[in-house]
Amino acid sequence: MAEQWLALVFPALAAELWNLDGCLPGVWIADSRQRVWQMDRGAESRGVQLGMSAAQARALAPELRAEQRDLERECNLLDRCAQILYAWGPQVVALQEWPHVLAVELQGNQYWRTAPQALLQAIHEFAGVHLRVHLGLAPTPLAAALLAWQGENAELHCCPAQQSFQDCWQGISLQFFPAKSTLLVRWQSLGLYSCGDCLRLDRRERALRFGPEWESFFDRLRGDRPDPRSAWPVQEEFFVSFPLLQEVSDWQGLRFPLHRAFQELRLRLRQRASTHWELLLQGRDTQYRELLQSRSPLNSAELFLQLWQERLLRRPWNFAARQLQLRALDAENWAGEQGDFWEQNLAREQRQLLDRWRARLGSDSIYRVQVRADHRPESAWQPVSPEAQDAISPLDPRPRPLWLLPKATPVSLLPVSASSDLERIEGGWWDGHDLSRDYFRWRRADGAQCWVFRDRRSGEYFLHGYFA
Repeated sequence: MAEQWLALVFPALAAELWNLDGCLPGVWIADSRQRVWQMDRGAESRGVQLGMSAAQARALAPELRAEQRDLERECNLLDRCAQILYAWGPQVVALQEWPHVLAVELQGNQYWRTAPQALLQAIHEFAGVHLRVHLGLAPTPLAAALLAWQGENAELHCCPAQQSFQDCWQGISLQFFPAKSTLLVRWQSLGLYSCGDCLRLDRRERALRFGPEWESFFDRLRGDRPDPRSAWPVQEEFFVSFPLLQEVSDWQGLRFPLHRAFQELRLRLRQRASTHWELLLQGRDTQYRELLQSRSPLNSAELFLQLWQERLLRRPWNFAARQLQLRALDAENWAGEQGDFWEQNLAREQRQLLDRWRARLGSDSIYRVQVRADHRPESAWQPVSPEAQDAISPLDPRPRPLWLLPKATPVSLLPVSASSDLERIEGGWWDGHDLSRDYFRWRRADGAQCWVFRDRRSGEYFLHGYFA
């Protein structure tokens, strides 16, 4: 049977999700009997042990945080991990025998066979520094989970290449089985420490001693009996939503969760990217929604945070946010940039500069000027977006001033130059701004080269621009 299931075990997720940013000295969680059930690395380093009474843990390390389980946050984090796994496998399931265990089917995945490190790297990036995850690879979900329980953090535990699965699974320790503590102690008292030890007993004897449900468990573990499981629901849209560990009212507090949300979406998108992003912050009774648009797909977390910082400092929210949602809109296939090295870097820097200007000043404030086919000087240009294609410039040998005044200024009566220097411009009847003017150059007393026209209908003179 070919290897096809990758299991992810989060041994301390309930405690570690309270300290994903590493701001607390340590966190531990007690069970219904007031015994330490889970703890993060900070609690471990201060001597707290699993099974220790809550009173002992508080006396040993009073600076640690004792929290209650938050099932909604635990499910939310598992859901975000499952959506990332769906980028590599057709089915993701939760193994209800243990808390916080997922498995993804990899059979027939060509990308996994050719580049397995890509998936492992994505899992490590999702887990980060403060979330431990154990990995196991086996032909069945149960075997993969048990191998993962026996492995070290962030290391893939699988059967050795020179050993068959039938030989490998028999060495799995019984101490990781999802059994009550009384049954685990009973197995040890009988000298049963591995799956192979149990198999040496008669099948009927095992069923009478330990219960028929464990025979079904062994059969599903070996793959001798089908193990159908409900698939984890798939999100059709690319978004990440999770409650914040603490209320956030400024950019510094939002930076870490926004960075994590972007990294998770980037892992889900894989070979796709987006130029449109939507951020939603939810407070107690109000919400804040903002859009961000970039010229090129965003794959750099540093640039992503820079653009959002500019946008949010210009349009801040005025309440304490409790929930964050980041959505990637209009995701498209993207294979990266190709081209000359220097030209590619220059074009990328130009796009990033425009994106930062837009985030800081607003999209309507960033534009470039383009010529327009119109004889009237004040209507011969138009603002366009930086992405607009260049229009074909009309061929006109007559010079135009570099400085055109926003509105023509009346001047006193001037001597008109020779008729050969005059330029008559008439038009505008089609949009209600009809005009008839005679333009000519005039050197002012201070030496400035002015562009002046006489209104043929009123006979008045106006200054309209300056030549360099």
